[in-house]
Amino acid sequence: MYYEKRLIAVCIGALLLIQPLVFPASANDTSSGIEKTPRIIGEDTSLRGEYEKHFILEDDDPDAQEMIAVAYSDVVHYQNEEGQWRDIDNTMVPQMDEEGNAILENRDSPFGVELAQSTVQEDLITVDNGERTMSYSIQAAVMPENYVYQRSQGNAPSVLLERKE
Repeated sequence: MYYEKRLIAVCIGALLLIQPLVFPASANDTSSGIEKTPRIIGEDTSLRGEYEKHFILEDDDPDAQEMIAVAYSDVVHYQNEEGQWRDIDNTMVPQMDEEGNAILENRDSPFGVELAQSTVQEDLITVDNGERTMSYSIQAAVMPENYVYQRSQGNAPSVLLERKE
């Protein structure tokens, strides 16, 4: 019993000493070591999904068609009225609105976004999803005439001093 425990302890100790040693591995690899990176030649739009794209890869064999699927964490496509998946393109392009004001409008998205190019326009930001429209504007505060204000210097706001009677 004593010799068996001693033999097990010696074997475990030897294994612990050998474990960190690195032995070179040999492989019978006949390739040149240069791995060809596949080139994307296009997208298969028939396989689109809300979060995914499928790309066609260039291949030496014309009969075999290799593809790669990419899943995104954000929505990259939306379905239009005809049921086709379209790329979401939020690139802002200069346009003119109905009143002739210069705006920036996103190119292709399920939500229409318009940004005013001037702060004098009534609606500075407008978001439209087809059913509802939401817009943001700035309303200037009008100071009553029967109050006396002291103009502050810099970016500090004006201070109310007293009310005129």
